Amino acid sequence: MTYSQKYTIASFIEPPRSEFLMSEWPLHVTLADTFACELNDTVYSSLASVCSNQAPLSIATGGTSTLGTTPVVLVDKTDALRSFHDALIELLESNGAQFNTPAFTKDGFLPHISIDSPDQIHAGQTFQLDSLSIIDMFPGGDWRQRKILRTFQLK
Repeated sequence: MTYSQKYTIASFIEPPRSEFLMSEWPLHVTLADTFACELNDTVYSSLASVCSNQAPLSIATGGTSTLGTTPVVLVDKTDALRSFHDALIELLESNGAQFNTPAFTKDGFLPHISIDSPDQIHAGQTFQLDSLSIIDMFPGGDWRQRKILRTFQLK
């Protein structure tokens, strides 16, 4: 099956607006990199179920790095964070998701926070991830926009 719409799943550290420019992402941790699939009631219901069985996650930042040309602060890949990521990826794959960069899923998962400046986030900081959001990467066919479709609270 071929899909044209793309999505990502992220947990926001900064409160997001419901829509924002691709150049103005609020601070976040990507939990499932860009993918295509048919988002339907089954997927949304499954995501709600996974989130209702997941306690909020405490994350800690590590060192800085660069992914491509994007400066990032790495996030410690704890067993709990890895397990949550794996559950999300398994759910998406079971619903036909195709990932742009499958190398960054499962064992290749590299949790990080993209930053605009080195003083935004520092190594050793801790944050609580208590929700996840599904973001439309091309709302209305506009590749420059981002739109939050749904947010689920972790219980």
